[in-house]
Amino acid sequence: MTPYYKDMTGRFPYDLEKAKDLMAQAGYPNGFEATIKLPAIYAYAQRAGEVIADMLDQIGIKLKIEVVEWGYWLDRVFKQKDFELSMIGHAEPWDIGIYANPDYYFQYDSQEFQDAYAKALKAPNEVEKAKWFGRCQELVAEDAVNGFLFLTPSLSAMKVGLMGWWENYPTIALDCTEVWWKK
Repeated sequence: MTPYYKDMTGRFPYDLEKAKDLMAQAGYPNGFEATIKLPAIYAYAQRAGEVIADMLDQIGIKLKIEVVEWGYWLDRVFKQKDFELSMIGHAEPWDIGIYANPDYYFQYDSQEFQDAYAKALKAPNEVEKAKWFGRCQELVAEDAVNGFLFLTPSLSAMKVGLMGWWENYPTIALDCTEVWWKK
């Protein structure tokens, strides 16, 4: 976890009635249909997609689940931005800067975020950095750019003398540059 982390998980608590009201306010009192493209390479995406489809069905959103091969997902969803909904494990350490890039595949274009991010990068001290990186996280949550669903568990088993291993690794890519054997 970064020293600038701000817990935004409670921003949108589960509230079925509020969700139905918001759908009606948005002009969809009877819901709508959409397609969610899920990468076949990750089993978590397929199962979570089924759960999401069931939950959204409760407020009238009928999701068609389309499981696509990894190459298709990379080309069509990531590169060409051709999707309505998708899911991917995006728990990469310190990737807040992707939200400042409107050309990134989810196409978030917020001048307020870009300004806050620039101020965070140029902040002269830790207090100011925490303030601006905190504001960045608030904006991503307020604008509901994308949703955090869960963190895939990572269980590591290793010999006692292995040192420097990150106990709660937030990504499936393993950075072993700081790992060493204690003699």
